[in-house]
Amino acid sequence: MYCTGHILSTSLLSLGVAKRFEQSFFRLYFWMLLANLIDFDHLIFYSMDSGGANSLILHPLHIYSGTLIFFLFLMGMIFKNRFFIFIPTAMSLSLHLAADALAYFISYSVLILAFLDILMFSFLLFFLRKFLLKKPVFKSLSFFYSILLIFPSLIQAFVHYGLKLKPEENFSVYLICPLIILLTALIFGFLYKKRFEEKIL
Repeated sequence: MYCTGHILSTSLLSLGVAKRFEQSFFRLYFWMLLANLIDFDHLIFYSMDSGGANSLILHPLHIYSGTLIFFLFLMGMIFKNRFFIFIPTAMSLSLHLAADALAYFISYSVLILAFLDILMFSFLLFFLRKFLLKKPVFKSLSFFYSILLIFPSLIQAFVHYGLKLKPEENFSVYLICPLIILLTALIFGFLYKKRFEEKIL
């Protein structure tokens, strides 16, 4: 899946986990979004990576992520006071892999993935409005995610269609998504750090 899809799907998952277990959406989303940084491993064998199906078999963090997921669950069991960091992060990793598998299944169709992005964005706004309607933070989150719906996709589209950079010839192509995710997490953390202990309700 492309960058916007990972950002929005992680948002929905973290909101669901926060609601179900009455945890801080803001803290959960920060840590769960960082799990998507496994996409940095696209840089390792970029010269053999077409950006399509073979992406799923070239990248160490994707291939061995099952071990990482197991480790996170184990840490969640050992350090119970950090349970709601380790376990949701493991869930986010699993979601990342599922999203990549879905993208492969639909042959990385830009139109279908764009439709899914819009659908996830709509659901996200609906649930944010439902849970945070009485809080001023709803407006800022809506604006934040509106930018994220458009900005990453425009950058990736410009690189692919405008600059016509080929993934297997330019490692910089694979820097874009993880850097956007890292920047998104840092900005989100900066804007909402004071709410990291705030429950969803």
